Amino acid sequence: MRTSRQPGQLLSFAMIHRQMRNGLAAFSLSSISVGCLLTGGPAAAQLLGNVPRTVTIRMTDNAYSVKMLRVTKGSTLALQFTNRGSLLHEAVVGTHAAQIAHEKEMAAMGSMLMPDTHDSVSVKVGASKTLRYRFPNAGTFEIACHVPGHYKAGMKIAVVVS
Repeated sequence: MRTSRQPGQLLSFAMIHRQMRNGLAAFSLSSISVGCLLTGGPAAAQLLGNVPRTVTIRMTDNAYSVKMLRVTKGSTLALQFTNRGSLLHEAVVGTHAAQIAHEKEMAAMGSMLMPDTHDSVSVKVGASKTLRYRFPNAGTFEIACHVPGHYKAGMKIAVVVS
């Protein structure tokens, strides 16, 4: 038996259901998940939960390639950082007050590799890392690098959550 799907055509829930009903194929959850994401089916949220929006950010010496983000309250971002600079960089998500406190901590410690946490990543030269962060509250936040001198030089991203 053959399917009516053409090469390169996205699977829809109707097509998957038809194929399963007709016994033409067994689909894994990952295949169904991909179908949900690609077709935007209504069950995508039920199968995958809060699927994050991906934001690609290049880190260069004392700058991020993105200056501002607008985010809907409760949404999750997958922040993909790539360090294209010649120095270690970090990305810390928090309020302005939290950034000031972390700036003081880092000034006391110097330029050292910090462990990754739920709200921060350290990215070595030439490396990439993804930080998945949920913004549960409305407000203004920052993503910032606190390697000595970088925050003062403006290595930060404004995040407005509404």
